[in-house]
Amino acid sequence: MSMEFDKLAWNEACEKLAEQAHKSCGLVYEIFARDFSRAVNHALNSLPEAHRPEAIEIAKRLGWATDEELAETQHHMDDAGYCSHGLDPDCCPTGCGDIE
Repeated sequence: MSMEFDKLAWNEACEKLAEQAHKSCGLVYEIFARDFSRAVNHALNSLPEAHRPEAIEIAKRLGWATDEELAETQHHMDDAGYCSHGLDPDCCPTGCGDIE
């Protein structure tokens, strides 16, 4: 007996996770994607394995990224010299450019 995947409930849960990630990203998309993806990955653990591919497709529409995509993005940010907030340190409002 297989329970049907509740797409609507999962989409609503993902929208809430996206809203939470948006509130703490400082309008830096890469930070949003990282935080949202981590939250979705955590929530995926509560779903049966059979429903996860469909759940991921729904989450992708809201900005979910694979671990490999997140690692590549982090690598590019590191190469560019961005601070942990995803910004040029000299433009970071938290003062990252002032740290020696």
